[in-house]
Amino acid sequence: MVAHIRERGVAGVLDAYKRIQEDRALQLRWLVNAAQAARTPMDKGSSKGLRNYVRSLHRAIDGLVPWLKNAKLERLKRLKQQGKPDAAALEAAEQMVAKLGL
Repeated sequence: MVAHIRERGVAGVLDAYKRIQEDRALQLRWLVNAAQAARTPMDKGSSKGLRNYVRSLHRAIDGLVPWLKNAKLERLKRLKQQGKPDAAALEAAEQMVAKLGL
């Protein structure tokens, strides 16, 4: 382990740890999804209960890798800021719709 730290540095070890945790979270998600598919609810109430339980398990699994959610939120914010069309794009879209007669 010490040789690994000397070779790759602390940043390399932290990166490896993050990747291991991400793989572990992915495997746990697959396991929860498989367990959910194996259980057939008998009525609407138990179906909702199972759905809520699975959601709570997924939130707990997401708690293992909080940096993924933070990165996802940052990407969504960036896309939202970039995705706002300007006036020329809106006008071109309106002309296209008028041309197609939609």
